[in-house]
Amino acid sequence: FALGERIGLAWLKEQIDALPTDAHWHAVARATLRDTSFALQRKITGAVLASQKGPATARVESWLAGRRGDVANLDGLLADLRSGAGADFATLSVALQSVRRLAGE
Repeated sequence: FALGERIGLAWLKEQIDALPTDAHWHAVARATLRDTSFALQRKITGAVLASQKGPATARVESWLAGRRGDVANLDGLLADLRSGAGADFATLSVALQSVRRLAGE
């Protein structure tokens, strides 16, 4: 959970849950974004756990340190969204693409 908080997945999931679903395809799109976010968190968590032995905090920090560029890109994108760029289907899809790169996909 600390990893999800650190890379912004918890916030992204909140934004996904807040998306309006006025039409059937909006509901489908929101469910797809939600499923993608959970799948990416599982993949990243597995990679962190497999990366080394030791306390979870040390594993997370070590894994993140090896991906500084991707983490910085994601941090910048999330800062833009939080500062008022707005979270909608398009921006959240782009944000999850950035998480996907961090996951090595």
